[in-house]
Amino acid sequence: MMLLIAMMMLFASSCVRRADIEFPPHTPLLVLHSYTAVGEPFRASLGKTVESTVVVPGSATLITDGWILLYEDGAFKDSLRYDPVLELYQTPVKAESGKTYRLVAGHPDFPEVESVASAPLGVPTLNVQHIKNARTNADGIALNDVKFSFSDPPLENNFYLAALFPGYPGNSIGCVYTYDPSVERYTEGLLPFDQSNCIDGKEILFTDKSFNGKLKEITISATYFDLQTYVDPITGKEHKPYLKRYNITESFYKYFKHTSILDFNAGAPTLSDPIIIKGNVQNGYGLFTVYTAATDSLP
Repeated sequence: MMLLIAMMMLFASSCVRRADIEFPPHTPLLVLHSYTAVGEPFRASLGKTVESTVVVPGSATLITDGWILLYEDGAFKDSLRYDPVLELYQTPVKAESGKTYRLVAGHPDFPEVESVASAPLGVPTLNVQHIKNARTNADGIALNDVKFSFSDPPLENNFYLAALFPGYPGNSIGCVYTYDPSVERYTEGLLPFDQSNCIDGKEILFTDKSFNGKLKEITISATYFDLQTYVDPITGKEHKPYLKRYNITESFYKYFKHTSILDFNAGAPTLSDPIIIKGNVQNGYGLFTVYTAATDSLP
């Protein structure tokens, strides 16, 4: 028995080889993020990358003494100035639909970065319906349907993000369902309203690939208790659930999609290829985007 154990230990040790892998040195780069709605002033955050092996507080990655320039349709528009309270760079200049904007940012210790974003046109909601107790999920819980329609602009590719919010202030809906194949990660199993096949209520992504230039109606289902009107017991004010729908850029769509997948798979072991978060900042990281938003209360 002792001989057998010794042979097994010798075999195991012969299969283990020490390998010293040297990674290339980390080169810090700027990180630029700016998400601006049409009609709102431009704001941006500026930070830096750090080594993956180093743990630092978020404030340690901020760049507070850099500079950011804003261009509109190729012409210089304004400089963004740093606000220490908001920890953001900002300007009173507001984004306008149909115009192309460019941010150029820099700091003496880093390579200059820049990013371009075109402001999309607004796509208003034509109709919203709230159908209560329309169906049930796999556990027999009643679901309400939210149907919304809009006219997709022709002759251009459009990218959309929708989100459902409950009446209770400060909350979000963690699980919604849909049959519509234009929606990313749409439900397609034998149990389409099973908890494991739902979509995050703030991550309803879709494109006009299958309905370009046409009238489009999408149905989203959520549990009835997530879509109830909330009455504040102190003020008596009613808060209705609502739908927000954004017309976004392609770069925002891809970035949001990749980060959503990363969050969805967090903590789950996988043998798939690593997820690369795609931004649109040259010589650095991050995202600059302009979008339009439409908000509709649910009847």
